[in-house]
Amino acid sequence: MALLRNLKASGRFSSKYTRNQELGEGAYAKVSLCSPLGSPARSEGVAAPEVAVKHLVRDRQWHGLAWDKDQEDYIQGELKTLTLVAHPNVIQMYQWFEDPGKATVHFVMEHCDGGSLQDLLEETCLGSCSEERAQGHGARLRQHFGEVAAALAHLHDLGLVHCDLKPDNVLLKSSRGQERHPEETCSAKLIDFGLTRRVGFVAEDDKWTKGTMPFMAPEQFLQASGTFTPGLDVWALGVLFFWMASALAWGTLRHPMVEEEDGVGFDMSFVTLHRAYRQHALDSADPVWRREHLASQPSAAQLADTLLVMASAQRCSAATAQAHAWVTERP
Repeated sequence: MALLRNLKASGRFSSKYTRNQELGEGAYAKVSLCSPLGSPARSEGVAAPEVAVKHLVRDRQWHGLAWDKDQEDYIQGELKTLTLVAHPNVIQMYQWFEDPGKATVHFVMEHCDGGSLQDLLEETCLGSCSEERAQGHGARLRQHFGEVAAALAHLHDLGLVHCDLKPDNVLLKSSRGQERHPEETCSAKLIDFGLTRRVGFVAEDDKWTKGTMPFMAPEQFLQASGTFTPGLDVWALGVLFFWMASALAWGTLRHPMVEEEDGVGFDMSFVTLHRAYRQHALDSADPVWRREHLASQPSAAQLADTLLVMASAQRCSAATAQAHAWVTERP
């Protein structure tokens, strides 16, 4: 893999870092908390700076004569994006290693110690009443929504579409130990760029429908092929926003297009979503979402109207969403 060698580290990963603990595992990778070997801080008895390392192991096919194409595309896509993007709300990659002998690629990235946005949403849902949820988590969710929108706006300015925005792909990094922030705060970091595509890329079949189903745009359900546009991410941002608003109001993660009994959170079927979207024309410029869910939240309803539009070209930009009054509104 000969890509952007300026960030590639010399030597093997195991000669540079030690693994401290496992943090998680996804479809293509494991993530571990690691420390650099030979750090001066370690020899002085001070904790060495820790990093998060994503270990991607490529599967072989055809008796070892070729790599799995989907995995290869995923690794290449994430590597290209991480070496291109520089934004305070996008995870930072410090360097990467390739171990040809073990068919493993290691991405060394900043460590985010505040959990994920999904964790925060689940905590919000555990609040005993809507007033308590709004006071305890409302300001944080508004802040993180603005940060995610800012990260997407930066990607879109670079001509990229993330294609898999969801709360699990937003990590939170605390300011603990940073002199600039005497009081601990958290900032959102967008992660997981393996499905990222260039704006204007045309795809068919499974290449068009990749992503996480509740956050996929209507056109990905109703068309067999399509062109990747920022509108795909904006629709996902709309669903993410709706989860935030419904978590604050009712303590559940409701989808904007289906009734509660048809699924909450990730628990819904392709058929349910396809049926919900099929009732509307793809070229419609009118907002489409279940308005009864936000009847008592006028500012939230206004934001939903700009995000949740069937016609991709009529959805607002991520930058516009970032500047909406709901983001700075006091809960």
